[in-house]
Amino acid sequence: MHAGLRRVHTDRADGRRRATAGAQGGAGHGGEQVPAAGGVRHGGDGQGRRGEQVPRHRLLRRRPRPRRPGLRPIGGPSYAVKKGRKDSKVSLPGKVRGSLPRANSTVDELLRVFAAKGLGAGDLVALSGAHTIGFAHCIHVLGRIYDFRGTRRPDPLMDARLVKALRMSCPSTGGSARVVVPFDVSTPFQFDHAYYANLQARLGLLASDQALFLDPRTRPLVQELAADKAHFFQAFVASMDRMGSIRIKKGKKGEVRKVCSQHLL
Repeated sequence: MHAGLRRVHTDRADGRRRATAGAQGGAGHGGEQVPAAGGVRHGGDGQGRRGEQVPRHRLLRRRPRPRRPGLRPIGGPSYAVKKGRKDSKVSLPGKVRGSLPRANSTVDELLRVFAAKGLGAGDLVALSGAHTIGFAHCIHVLGRIYDFRGTRRPDPLMDARLVKALRMSCPSTGGSARVVVPFDVSTPFQFDHAYYANLQARLGLLASDQALFLDPRTRPLVQELAADKAHFFQAFVASMDRMGSIRIKKGKKGEVRKVCSQHLL
């Protein structure tokens, strides 16, 4: 099994074990006993101030987790985000159709979608690098690993080891719709340029990802970003900035929406 898929299964199992230990009580750091339902504010005798037991949620409030903006916590770049965009006054799901790439989009289709927003091939390849993290539901890969284009065989351009690993998580029938698999099977929890190296090694998860290396128009761009992480970060930030400037509403158009679900139709 590939490292990324193995890591996902291991983390889920560890998470269940940690949740069970937290509910039942157990050993903490250095072997000290961790109470199941509450904690001690200070002192080592199991009593808090004046001997009262302190609820766990109050302990957690005393040690808030620091906020870290952007992608820095997972190894990615830090960049400024422009402020002041307005929302539309009506949100219609039908307007989204045709504006977003699909899991099996061809490069022609991808370039057409991006061109409609004023973005080019460089933006397509750089922004696709966001798949260095994140997950996809099995439904988006079933065709590639079981019945590629009606052949009843897996996609011959997908590495056989990846096909085998994906089949362990995504059965052809009867699988859970909630199961997900990582886009990047090498470093699924790290924002880096391994996504592009995966494409060169036939380890792209989605057909639309792998197509970027197969098409001569986008292959050189994939190779450039695979060779230089700093170059990928620069290209990604620049493309994110351009994408954030698409169709900005000015004047009386749009609104500052305070309740995001208010105008969904």
